[in-house]
Amino acid sequence: ANFLKTNGLDPRVLQQVSHVGSDGGRYYKLFVHPESYNHYKFLEGVYEYVGPEKSEFLASPTSSYRSLVVWDKHGKNKVFIAKVSLDRNVIGSIDRLVSINEVERSIANEEAFEEIGTSKLHQNHLDIFPETAGLTISKQHAGAPQKLGGMLIREIPDQVVNRQSRWVSFSTLMSPNRGGKPMIMDVIAKTGMTSEAFVQKYLVEGYMQMFEQISLKQGVNFEPHSQNLCFELTHDLRPTGN
Repeated sequence: ANFLKTNGLDPRVLQQVSHVGSDGGRYYKLFVHPESYNHYKFLEGVYEYVGPEKSEFLASPTSSYRSLVVWDKHGKNKVFIAKVSLDRNVIGSIDRLVSINEVERSIANEEAFEEIGTSKLHQNHLDIFPETAGLTISKQHAGAPQKLGGMLIREIPDQVVNRQSRWVSFSTLMSPNRGGKPMIMDVIAKTGMTSEAFVQKYLVEGYMQMFEQISLKQGVNFEPHSQNLCFELTHDLRPTGN
């Protein structure tokens, strides 16, 4: 296996995803989606498989179904997100495996964000879920599939875990499945603005000011969609502008 990490990896997360074996070597945990058991079947007898009964972890999918919120069963350690490989295709031939390229690209992107620094990001009304670690598996084992999926570790900032900030994905903000009306209508009502003025201020001008500074001047390209773009709110649903 190849474990990649940035300098910003939180030690509280690292100690949960790695351990020192009886032989003195350091080993890393690969989180497996229930739909991907067969994808990793070739590793039986090579590495230890820890099933749900013995695992110290519980997990729940987010609006992105292969990004799992992971926490230990005793609630003593820092919560984090494992973006795992899903052995399924969508829209024809597009697979949902976390490729070697994706892991390497994500770690490189995170190193770029760490180089920019959180203070600079905050000045431009941007914050991120840091993707500080990733794991890929060597194809040296017999029976490995042609494309082998790995995983990414995505941290949840302390201010979100501690409920100081509330980050709401746009899939949640806009969802028509909520009882009554979408959450975005409650947010607009809190501001006292018209819908048109709200969209212009927060979703057009506010977003494009950030985009100009981070993408056009710093060179970091975003891939915003409803699952990975969040809107920061106070706990009474007022927008912060981030």
